[in-house]
Amino acid sequence: MKYIVTTKDGGLEASWQDEFPRITKCAYCKGKAYHMFTYYEGLPIKKGKESLVCDNPPKELKNKDLWFHDVCAIANYACVKCLEVTALNNQA
Repeated sequence: MKYIVTTKDGGLEASWQDEFPRITKCAYCKGKAYHMFTYYEGLPIKKGKESLVCDNPPKELKNKDLWFHDVCAIANYACVKCLEVTALNNQA
């Protein structure tokens, strides 16, 4: 299993869907949040070795709770106003 963490603009392309934006709205104060890095689950997958985020849901999940269903990419952003972290994600 390849886990890729990438910074700068290359991390914007590390996506299973459309490219991530360079700037997004802060989830806390609505200020500008700039891309820091992206965590990307790559292939191939080797069962019995490291596992995917989708393979490890919290045990406390209820029937209607949501969790990842496939490999994912998570872009992390830092707000220049409050320094909180906002994340955007997508899946294959």
